[in-house]
Amino acid sequence: DSVVEWVEVNYPRLRRVVVTSFSVGGQYVQRWAALSPEGANGVTRSRGLPLRIIVGSPSTLVYLSEERPDPACEPDKDQEPHWNCRNFSIPSPRRNCNSQWNKYWIGLDGLHDGASSEGQLRHDVNQYLR
Repeated sequence: DSVVEWVEVNYPRLRRVVVTSFSVGGQYVQRWAALSPEGANGVTRSRGLPLRIIVGSPSTLVYLSEERPDPACEPDKDQEPHWNCRNFSIPSPRRNCNSQWNKYWIGLDGLHDGASSEGQLRHDVNQYLR
């Protein structure tokens, strides 16, 4: 958040802000985008400039709900070029990593510590992504 604000202050002729990232930086920026109030409604907080966030090739993603891609959506299988997984569900006990599958770094469980509430956090994140 402070980097975006610093850029806005130090470059007054700026018309838009683009935050890009790749690999482990992609992991970091995707988590920042999911949890920061910066960029709500697609604009920066201080000057209201358009904000675009581009995340490239993160090795993990934070899922914003308890649902995960169904087993039929295996990304390592040879799929057609424009194939999309459209089936999501809560993992079965056999596939849920000893109930750790939604803990933070992949899910949102545990992030409510220090926040107003986990439900509010999920609501805020979902509003941000619309």
